[in-house]
Parts: sequence; C-alpha cells; structure tokens
Amino acid sequence: MPVGFVSAAESKEELAKITEVPFITNIGRKGGSTVTVAALNAISF
Repeated sequence: MPVGFVSAAESKEELAKITEVPFITNIGRKGGSTVTVAALNAISF
C-alpha cells in the first residue's frame, strides 16, 4: 500500500490487472505503513 507518490494510484491499478499472485492494496493515493499494519491486523487470526 504505497503512500501517495507520483503514479501511486496508477501503479495499484496495474498491479490489480497483471498479477495472478494474491495481494492486498487500496484504491487511490492514500497509503503507507500505518494503513498496511491496520490491514494486516484486520486479517490476521
């Protein structure tokens, strides 16, 4: 979940299109380590 660097939103869209490997991302320019940790904590058991 890269933070809003140049083309972050476009990079996330491309990731969703071209990979068959499972991944987690968000939509748009927001992101960073805090968002990543929150997402991983939400899915961990």
